[in-house]
Amino acid sequence: MKRSIIILSAVLSIVAACSGAFAHEMWANAEYSEGLLKADLGYGHVFPVPEEIPADRTHLFEALKLVALDGTKEMTQTGKNYHYELKVDMPKGDYIIRADYVPTFWAEGKDGWKQTDRAGYKKLTGSDPTHVEEAIMYAKYIFNVDGADSTNVITKPVGQKLEIVPQVNPATVKPEGRFPVQVLLDGKPAADVYVLVARMSFNINN
Repeated sequence: MKRSIIILSAVLSIVAACSGAFAHEMWANAEYSEGLLKADLGYGHVFPVPEEIPADRTHLFEALKLVALDGTKEMTQTGKNYHYELKVDMPKGDYIIRADYVPTFWAEGKDGWKQTDRAGYKKLTGSDPTHVEEAIMYAKYIFNVDGADSTNVITKPVGQKLEIVPQVNPATVKPEGRFPVQVLLDGKPAADVYVLVARMSFNINN
């Protein structure tokens, strides 16, 4: 099956104290063949290879979703806790796999990081945190089935709070060409946004 892909990730950190750093990145991989869509939720350090999500963090992620011309379908978690599948007919066209990290407070102090807010940290440890933030992460896996170069789906917002929206199909972008995107925050164009583009070659079947 011919296809072209692009992975878009966005991180939003609402900081209530000094700035911090994320220990993990989030992405999605997918493949489709003979009526079965398989996708992995990547959350870790070794892009693009997925790894088991820690049990105390699985609740932070919504189920992966397929966004197609006829609507959005939720995928089913199967096997490894990062793996999802969906039996679906996917004719020639452009598609999105959507990944969403639930807004979550993290606090850091003398007892390390805790998955809680300021009050929760003090209740758990008896001390005040030195850093508190609410983190949200989003990712999209954009791909074309059967060599499509259409823009029926991938150039439309899917409703994520922070969202990178391609303005063209990546299959139409020539080497060293421009790949315009729009960054939306709460559905509106975001100002003063820094977008980093990295070109990588990898085998998503690893």
